[in-house]
Amino acid sequence: MAGSLRTTVLIGREPELATVRQALLDARGGAGRVLVVSGQAGVGKSRLLDEAVRVAGGLHMTVLRGRAVPEGGPLRPVAEAFYGHLRRSAVTGSAELRPFRAALERLLPGRADAATSPGVDPLVVLGEGLLLLLRRAGGEHGCLLVLDDLHWADRDTLGLLDYLATAVADVPVAVVLSARDDEGGPELLPRLRHLPELIRVVLRRLTPDEVGRLAAACAGGQPLPARVLDFLASTADGLPFLVGELLDGLVESGSLVDDGGWQVRGELTAQVPQTLAELVRHRTAGFAPEHLRVLQAAAVLGRSVDWSLLAPIAGVGEEAVALALRAAVEAHLLQPEAARPGQFGWRHELIREAVLAGLLVPGHALLARRAAQVMEQRDPDPAGPDGALIAELHARAGRPHRAAKLLVRVARQALARGAVRTAEAVLARAADLGGGTAVDVELVRVLTTAGRGARALAVGEAALPATGGEARVELCLHLARAAIMMARWQAARDYLDRAGRPDDPRVAALAADAAFGAGRVAEAAELAGRAFDAAERAGSAAVACEALEVVGRCARMSDPAAASAAFRRAADLAEAHGLVPWRIRALLGLGFVELLATETSAHAHQARRLADEAGMIAEVAGIDMVLANCRGLVEGPAAALPLAERAERMAATLRLPQVQAKARLFVALAHAAAGRTDAMNAALAEAQRLDPGAPDVVGAAAGVAAVAALYERDRGAARDLLDRSVAAMRGHPAAAPVHDWGLWALVRAALADRDRAARDELRGSGLTARAVNLGALHYADAIAAGRAGRRHEAAALLAAGDEALATQHWWRRFTRLIVLECALDDGWGEPVKELRAALDAFESAGERRPARMCRDLLRRAGAPVPRRGRGAGRVPPRLRAAGVTSREVDVLDLVVRGLTNAQIAERLFLSPRTVETHVSHLLAKTGAADRAALAAHWSAQTP
Repeated sequence: MAGSLRTTVLIGREPELATVRQALLDARGGAGRVLVVSGQAGVGKSRLLDEAVRVAGGLHMTVLRGRAVPEGGPLRPVAEAFYGHLRRSAVTGSAELRPFRAALERLLPGRADAATSPGVDPLVVLGEGLLLLLRRAGGEHGCLLVLDDLHWADRDTLGLLDYLATAVADVPVAVVLSARDDEGGPELLPRLRHLPELIRVVLRRLTPDEVGRLAAACAGGQPLPARVLDFLASTADGLPFLVGELLDGLVESGSLVDDGGWQVRGELTAQVPQTLAELVRHRTAGFAPEHLRVLQAAAVLGRSVDWSLLAPIAGVGEEAVALALRAAVEAHLLQPEAARPGQFGWRHELIREAVLAGLLVPGHALLARRAAQVMEQRDPDPAGPDGALIAELHARAGRPHRAAKLLVRVARQALARGAVRTAEAVLARAADLGGGTAVDVELVRVLTTAGRGARALAVGEAALPATGGEARVELCLHLARAAIMMARWQAARDYLDRAGRPDDPRVAALAADAAFGAGRVAEAAELAGRAFDAAERAGSAAVACEALEVVGRCARMSDPAAASAAFRRAADLAEAHGLVPWRIRALLGLGFVELLATETSAHAHQARRLADEAGMIAEVAGIDMVLANCRGLVEGPAAALPLAERAERMAATLRLPQVQAKARLFVALAHAAAGRTDAMNAALAEAQRLDPGAPDVVGAAAGVAAVAALYERDRGAARDLLDRSVAAMRGHPAAAPVHDWGLWALVRAALADRDRAARDELRGSGLTARAVNLGALHYADAIAAGRAGRRHEAAALLAAGDEALATQHWWRRFTRLIVLECALDDGWGEPVKELRAALDAFESAGERRPARMCRDLLRRAGAPVPRRGRGAGRVPPRLRAAGVTSREVDVLDLVVRGLTNAQIAERLFLSPRTVETHVSHLLAKTGAADRAALAAHWSAQTP
């Protein structure tokens, strides 16, 4: 058979090619571009993409390419494009990509069961990871991502492309997509339609003149007879693919021969097929019947065919398959896939469609049934990569119930890979096939996992009346989880009652969670204990961890030791059974207990590292918020700002408005401490816009404003704001024990305004389990005792407050100022001496506003006010010449005495970090190599 007449020259696509080149140049320069190439089948979309790849290679850009296929499974074209880079541990193991590694590895075969963050769109996490990967893959020259045939893409691929398209504007990446516009094409990419940066390339049919130029190029540049050109212009209908196919047909039929130049032999219209279907029939006319059955079996299997499946499907021997494949390749119908030995692909989807069109319905159904059976026998997990294709084959074979049952399993597999949109679409198809209640149960689970609680409740409530048996139990459990997600505590309990399984440990664990959320802590503890016992008997480690986590939360305020024991047991159980999310939650629970007494926790940092490694980025952002709070109490709001801003950026990326709102509160607090009132108010307004009406946000926002009022010495305004803060939180006993409670009692004591009631409420609430509240309560009691003339008691209470706040340096300094002013007014303690020490501490920490307050109070007491920036120590002349300050001398004196940085910080009312800075400066100024050398240097300066 004659060879195929083809050309690599693009004809009639000069403007489109120029657009592609410019987009690649823009992307290489750092301005990301997105192109969608559309047009009908055979118009040359893939050929234009080939040219984009060639141009990108000339620009030294990295090229990644994938293709969608029918029933290809979730994210198939993306997985194909990124496969090579994802296999390189040096890439995915980098520090930058580590948080996204779990999401990225879901694209690899057999990596579906990674942990996910509840309520976080997995595609957003995957999209961020892929953006970073594209940056790394492109290096200094940029990257081209090519995805072809997206009219067959799953919903998660399209959703991911929507996300990437909005994010590549400032990334050196060009994304080039293709889709048929006669099967949806770009309309399948809804958000892309509205992107101003989107470049549309719509391929039109070729003109008769362009068809002639293309035909001449295919013919090696030799002129073709006018009759041939007229025939191609009238028959190919302007489709480049058909031009090549028809030319091949002319040569194969003998109508066109190369005899020192192209010559026509006979009548073209009488001997050459007029349509592609006729052309395929013409090319297969000489096939033996068994060879034709092999070709038809290949068409039923899809775009890419594993030859080993064809013999049992077609009902022939393997030798017949080999001969049939050779004939199909020689007839330019199939071609071997170089990258996958043993696989054959259709030269064009139009050819496969033409072969399928030649099958009658019974023949198609018979081949589909055999294909499904063969594939199921070969694949022990029919819900694996070929699951959707097997299900579709069953549907075409007239087995809709079998197809629907299989699609439910396919949806579960898609969900495990984070492909939520695909799972939902697969379940919709299963419902169309009559999947029944199993589809409804799974759909509610998918929606709940995706954080779409309202939709899950609507779907599940509609399905519940018709659902019975075990399916009803599962549906009620999923509905209860959705209700808890929506903070509909009573609804959750109602669904659990409707499950009719009071002894099921899952029911008790969810009931405990709902009771805790509703503030019924004692009931939650009793239910959680019952759930744990039942889960242990049933051998259900996940439910046992869930129950222990509620036990720990319930005991955290009243019995920290019991809470720690529960969390530790949950962490050990989760580790033993590989339950990563539950281990993270248990470790964080342990961290919260530790943070009640001090602002450092090894377990909290361990939970963060584990969440980072597992790709649970929402949890990382949440833990960063906790650590930011701790750092702020120790080192001040400005020190907490970088952590909070990092968490805010991640929360914004992940579309987590609640976490983003809390991060905004930390930003507002930093502005409050610095006296930037307008910026503080803007940040508070943004926090409340992000999470409107949330009690913790309302309460914390008022608390931030109260701190600003205290810096302005307006205690009345601070009192009113703290009243509002406590009122917002008072009805939510399950909320975290924020430090605003202690500040509220302290300010009321300073104003002698119903302070006994405030102090008693705080004392009896259990919120003093957290040291910041306990210390503030001791300070408030000291003020009350001093005002009543019980001076020794007041001094003892002040010391008790100092002890409780031993590690919360900034918070201790800030709240102590309120106490010292009251001591000055009421004549107890040593306020002048204490104010001088506080002044040194504030100035060393660079906190000008509270330092100014100290100076004002000292002046009011008639005491001498030290010059700014001075410590208590005298600087020897030689050290003064080296630039050593009096505060550094104070530090040096304590270094010589053998105190650690933490002990020096405690003694001088500084943070350990500030002491470390002073020691570093001393080493540099004196030229000493270490602390011992510093001591020797000091000894030489002092007689």
